[in-house]
Amino acid sequence: MAEAERNKKIQLNRLKAKQALKERDRSTNKSRELNGNNKRNLKQVEGHDDSVASKSRRNAATEDSNDSTSPLRRDPRLGQYYEYDLSKMRNSKGGFLIEDDHGLGEKTENEMRKEKQRELERTLAASYEPGLKIDLNANPKCKLCDSIEIDRQIFTSFGISVCHKCKQSHPDKFSLLTKTECKEDYLLTDSELRDADVMPHLLKRNPHRASWNNMMLFLREQVEEFAYAKWNGPKGLDEEWERREQLKHNKKGKKFQDSLNDLRRRTKNNVWQQRQDAQHVHDWSTQTDKQVCSVCGLQVDTESF
Repeated sequence: MAEAERNKKIQLNRLKAKQALKERDRSTNKSRELNGNNKRNLKQVEGHDDSVASKSRRNAATEDSNDSTSPLRRDPRLGQYYEYDLSKMRNSKGGFLIEDDHGLGEKTENEMRKEKQRELERTLAASYEPGLKIDLNANPKCKLCDSIEIDRQIFTSFGISVCHKCKQSHPDKFSLLTKTECKEDYLLTDSELRDADVMPHLLKRNPHRASWNNMMLFLREQVEEFAYAKWNGPKGLDEEWERREQLKHNKKGKKFQDSLNDLRRRTKNNVWQQRQDAQHVHDWSTQTDKQVCSVCGLQVDTESF
């Protein structure tokens, strides 16, 4: 009984296999048939889907590699390596190529964003002009022409009431000076310039590089007033400036003289120079029939014709 069941299953499996082969041959013949345009039907044969898919993937990869705009694929045979953008590198003159971040390494992006926000707030505050009061006498007026159209930036930062016209026509009073100019021309110190109560200043973004510190601008009239009070007038300021310039000149001259003396000292200690100095040069004095050296006493007979 068991033998009969096994033979029956074998026969059934054989019939199923034959049926599958017939269906496969039928589909293959259909794909080879030509349509009305004398073209083969676009129908894939069963059992070849994997090969066709892999072929299509290879073709797609080839097309991607031929595309000039697509980035190059990393070669796995090269192992682990770092990719550097040489267009952002600069030569440090010390044997290293460092990445030029244009000063972004000094301050983080968050700090740069906050600094820009503060600069915007200062600009808006300086450009804000409140409306005029009904009572004209209550409005601040220009100290030169009594005009009520004053420069709000100068008034807010320095507390000086001056109109735009007077500011342009009197640059000797209302022009802005940098901290370097105040230190070099008026001989003021950093501690004095940083004291906002003594020397009010206006902060502006550095035009040379955004990551640098803000510029400190001072009003010329206030700087001159403070400098004259410190040095007892313009005459005292000029005398102090001349004294410092003379001191700089003396230091440079002393440094040059020291270097010259050192050069002479090193030259005298040279063996060749010592031999040259040791050579005797006769100082001849002519007598009746001979010449006598006045230094070593050497006598040389001479004949006169």
